Amino acid sequence: MKMTLYSVASSSACERVRIALALKGVSYDIITISAMPPGDYLKINPQGLMPALKIGETILTQSMAMLEYLEETYPEPSLFPADPVRRAQVRAFAQIIASDIHPVGIGRLRKNLRKSFGASEQQTLEWYDDVAQSGFAMLEGLLTKSKGEGPYCFGQDVTLADIVMVPHMHTAHERGVDFSSFPLAASVFKACTVHPAFVAAAR
Repeated sequence: MKMTLYSVASSSACERVRIALALKGVSYDIITISAMPPGDYLKINPQGLMPALKIGETILTQSMAMLEYLEETYPEPSLFPADPVRRAQVRAFAQIIASDIHPVGIGRLRKNLRKSFGASEQQTLEWYDDVAQSGFAMLEGLLTKSKGEGPYCFGQDVTLADIVMVPHMHTAHERGVDFSSFPLAASVFKACTVHPAFVAAAR
């Protein structure tokens, strides 16, 4: 069934879906949201957030739901290890980023901080940088237990953890986050940036 991804290059949520589509070899069309007339995207996704995935005449929203859909409909290669405990650990790792770290960096939240609390743009960005630093410190601790000898977050194969972490690292790099204190995360990032699926989905 034909798929169309409504996306923008700079969004980490959009990038994670592009990576999964490339990894699973799924053919799709892409429409750049910023090139659409104002208001048209809200007709597709009333929440207004990115991305949206059109499957036939059905629209999916929320990138994590899209990744689960792709896993269920295109099971190979899997985004998860075979072991149920490791699968749960991969999900937990990805959710730390998607639910706890990523949301504080989005422009909508920073705008609300400026409007409701009088914070400056610089203050909101500094707040994001602090959350990013503490978040990656936590992820680095988890990687000491999960990474093992493999190049990726959970060993030899790309999983949902890598697909969610690497786009967030792109955003953090753009903000000047120093990854020298997070060597395991940095090594995963390096391995992923030469993987064909990540290259195909790059910003």
